[in-house]
Amino acid sequence: MSLLPNMIIELVLGRRSVRTRVLRCLDQDVYLEALADIESELTPLPGQSFQIVWSADDIRWGQVARMINVLETLPIMRVSLEGKPFPVEQRMVPRIRVTVPVEYGIPHRERYLTTTMDLSVAGLRFPSAIALWPDLGLTLGLRLGNDTLQVKATVVRVDKHPRDFRGRLGWETAVRFVGISYEDRCTLERFVVRHLQVAEPRRRKGWGKMQ
Repeated sequence: MSLLPNMIIELVLGRRSVRTRVLRCLDQDVYLEALADIESELTPLPGQSFQIVWSADDIRWGQVARMINVLETLPIMRVSLEGKPFPVEQRMVPRIRVTVPVEYGIPHRERYLTTTMDLSVAGLRFPSAIALWPDLGLTLGLRLGNDTLQVKATVVRVDKHPRDFRGRLGWETAVRFVGISYEDRCTLERFVVRHLQVAEPRRRKGWGKMQ
């Protein structure tokens, strides 16, 4: 999973870490937002190597980077990536492939209706009719049967280019839930568990045929 513009990442510097934002990616060269004044002393020195970490699709990814320089007038940090991304931690959150209606939108603005690509108790993926961006806050109305769950979410990943989803262009978008009532969370957990219980015998039956 590669880095994308506007993605929030962490710089791991010894025992400390600090968050920043990706501004631009050019092959292995990446331009990052300079650290805030209160954290500026943590800025790596030119030539210093460190690790960057980010989250995508319920996996925390890591990659080694080396500081090239800091463009003081902008200010922007320019780093060079080394090697390939590697998984740091895979979150133990079951994800089900299911299409259920979801209404989404930026608070106090126009809302859109689509269907999910997959769903978990921690977040979901859906094709967005508009190009959203990482760290954007959304309000969701997730329809599970006769129940409509009201959820606050944060965008964690958006595909760079749109593609065809059932005859319409859309941007694949992944969000993480950041606000949900206890009752709605219980409803969501029951929905996910039911689908997992149905899917498990099917998988075992398929494995038996393959063997």
